[in-house]
Amino acid sequence: MTLRAIIIAIVLSILSIAWIHQASLVQTPGLLYAPVYIASVPPVPALIFLVALMAFGPLLKRIPGLRALSRKELLVIYAFLVLAIPPVTFGII
Repeated sequence: MTLRAIIIAIVLSILSIAWIHQASLVQTPGLLYAPVYIASVPPVPALIFLVALMAFGPLLKRIPGLRALSRKELLVIYAFLVLAIPPVTFGII
């Protein structure tokens, strides 16, 4: 686990929370939680960001001084997102 993975996970979790919150406001106006996403296992934003990070990994190698995310870092980011997103669907955040 690296500091880079934690920082990326925090930034992506903030984006995911905003995404789910906005989607719940659009789909179910007036409710504090997103009943549409309660059954979404694993959370959709976590999967999309995981695929995006894996897709952009080879591009990072081309930039001098940067390296692609390792499998361990990807796992930490994915696990962080899977744990951070569901409370939004229940109206906790």
